[in-house]
Amino acid sequence: MSAKLATAQAQLAAAGVEIEWTALEVAAYLACSKHLIYLMCHRREIPHRRIDLPSRERPLFRFRKSEIDQWREKHSEVVTI
Repeated sequence: MSAKLATAQAQLAAAGVEIEWTALEVAAYLACSKHLIYLMCHRREIPHRRIDLPSRERPLFRFRKSEIDQWREKHSEVVTI
């Protein structure tokens, strides 16, 4: 990510604007593959927004960090020994 983009994202976050993530960003955040993220979207297992554009054959998927964090907390397993 470029320094300008990081600065712009920080400014938007400080202003209370939530930036939507791509499947690749969510995959990195959750430490899994992009393929798994797309699979969970198609199965409606993960919160996302689908964007169908007439110029694209496949839809775009966008995610909000706050929704991913809530989903992650709900679906996380804590194992204690």
